[in-house]
Order: sequence, then structure tokens, then C-alpha cells
Amino acid sequence: MAAPTICVSNRTLENLLEKLGESSPLVENAIESLCKSRFNAIFFLKIRACNGYTGFGVPFSRVFCDTETLCEEFYPFASIFSRGIEMLYNCLKKSNYIYSLDDVSKILLVRLLSFLTETDSMKFIEELERKSCGPLYDKPQFTVAIAEHVFSKLTLTRSYTVDKTCTLQDFVSGTCKCGCNTDIKHKFEDTSAGCSAVWHGSLDAIVGHAGDRVPLLISGNREFDEEYKYLTVDKHLNYHTIKHQLVAQAVVFSFLKQKNYPDSKISLVPVIGVSAKEVIFFLYDCKEDVLLQSVKMSLRCGKAVRYQTVIAIWLVLNYNYLGSGLGNIRNVHKCNFSSRARDVLEVYRSELVLGGVKESYEEDTLYPDDIPKEKICWPNKKPKFDF
Repeated sequence: MAAPTICVSNRTLENLLEKLGESSPLVENAIESLCKSRFNAIFFLKIRACNGYTGFGVPFSRVFCDTETLCEEFYPFASIFSRGIEMLYNCLKKSNYIYSLDDVSKILLVRLLSFLTETDSMKFIEELERKSCGPLYDKPQFTVAIAEHVFSKLTLTRSYTVDKTCTLQDFVSGTCKCGCNTDIKHKFEDTSAGCSAVWHGSLDAIVGHAGDRVPLLISGNREFDEEYKYLTVDKHLNYHTIKHQLVAQAVVFSFLKQKNYPDSKISLVPVIGVSAKEVIFFLYDCKEDVLLQSVKMSLRCGKAVRYQTVIAIWLVLNYNYLGSGLGNIRNVHKCNFSSRARDVLEVYRSELVLGGVKESYEEDTLYPDDIPKEKICWPNKKPKFDF
């Protein structure tokens, strides 16, 4: 995975640090919270049963994954992102530290500091809940807006793609619906991933490029009126619904990463669940067969943006450069997916693809409850029986 050839001057970083100004203590407090607080904890999950190894393909929308939370130990979020946390801390505390950084590290710091000092970016998060009840009511419109104005701004390459099926009825104008009118026509692509023999399907959005890709899943509901079917955005994460898909997407993307980038040192691959008020992170390591989950993190604290959450998103989106893997975890617990999926493990290892994934065969039949009584037709002469 070659990093982009973008140069950032030391002066650019110095200017951003000066611009951060009085907000520096908020960033420092956020770093401390990510290193200590239970409000930013991660923990291990064990898979009890799932339909990811049944012998037939299952779309992400129909994933079932029963998990058990291993409650013996909880770890601070920073424990798997020590590289990024230490870099950010040293940038704030050591005056000459930035001169020792490589170009990629400088770019990543510029992405975060620019976001924290840009009024428009912070204001977008502050107003996100309100806009989710108005112009960003539809899930596709919300997906594009939050990918455009939050997640892509915090990534190394600032790139993202959105499920192309959204374009049919939601984006006739081809512009972002948040009010900025940004042209987003080129952002719709095939986001399908997996293999039709196992877990697979289209993702709401993918942030990043090449080996840095991270899936986004927007927590939403189906609503209907007389003319139109709506996919609306949840204010709070609907955990019991999205957990199943997030686990499946984390598993698929970790195996995809290992297949396409076998020399990568980081195999603990994240996915992100998003609502109008919260985010949540799941991470799976296909080499170690480990599944981690974070607690839900609020995007705001009162009316203000929650810095811990923004920094956590930045760390996760750039996990290839800021992640430290499982090395700081004292007791690593396996989730048992690989042992349970041994009959189809070779499919996960060698047959997963990104893009061009066909839906698995779905049974084309009706069941008794699907047939209205009034539509039962008899032959010319209805038989008469006395019972």
C-alpha cells in the first residue's frame, strides 16, 4: 500500500497548532479519556452462533450473529491505537517533535487539526441531529453528507464511495442535500463485498482507498407512506439490529485485507456504525481470530462536539498508520469464528472480492401466510363435504 505523495510543510502544522489555541486542553483531555475512561472502552466478543458458515450465501442485510461479551477485562480505546495517540500527544507537548515526523504522519495530523479548527466541520456535527430530522431525513442523503463532511475529511486520501443504488431516486440533482450543494455524482460506485457463497452484500459507504478502506453502516429504519418507501436515520444506534451486520462486515474486510495485502502488518480491521448522535466500532483480526467492540460514543456532549469521538474516528479510519494491533492487550481472547467456519474458511481466505459481488440465490416461492384466503380458486364445481 503506497502512501500518497503529498507534502506538508512544518509551517502548516505549526500554524494549525497555533490556530488550535484555547482548544488544546480539550484535545489533551480527550487523549487522557481515550487512555483511561470506561466511556471509551473496548472489549472482546465471542461468537456463539452465526450464519456465516452455513454452506449457503447470506446477504449482510440478513446476517445473524449471536455474540457473548467477555466481561472479565475491558481496555481503553487507546490500547490498540498507541501509535496514533502517542503521536498526537507528542505533537501537542513537544515543540520540536513535528520536525522528526515522516510525510504520512504530518498529513494525518493536518487532517485532524484542520477538522478541529474548521468551523464548518465542527458545526456540521453540532447540527447533525437536527438535520437528520430535516434535509438529511433519508438514510442515503445522510450517508453522503456525513461521508463528505466528516469521515472523508479525517482520512489520509480524503476519498469515499457510496452505494450506487442510492442514485436511482435520492440524488437526481447530484448534489449533497445538507445545504452545501457539493457535487457528489462521482461518489456513487459498486460497494459490494464478500462472496455469494458466504457473507456478502453492498455497503452503505466505504471510506478510504485501496488497503485503507473502512466500511460505514448507517443505523436506519424503513418507513412508508402512500407513495414512497423511506429509509430513515436513527438518532441513537439500533445496536441489536446493526451489530450482526457490523460483525459480518468486519470479518469480510479483515479476510479481504489479508488476501489483497498479505504483507500488511495490521490485520485488526475496523468497521464503523453511525447514527445521528452516536458511533460504534467493531474490529476483527482474521490472523488471530479476535473480535473487538467499542462502547457507543456520542458525537456531541451537550451542544458541543465530543473531541474524544472525533479523535477515535480519526484513529480508526487511519488504522493502517495509527493502529498498534493487539500488542498492548494483556489477555487476548479468540472469538472462535475461524474454528466454527472451518468448512468454508478457504472461501473467506481466497474467494472474497470487493466489487462485482452477485447476490446469493434467494428462494422464489410463497408460504401459506403469503396467500390471501379470498384468492383461493376452486375448480368449476366446488366439492361439498359434510363434517
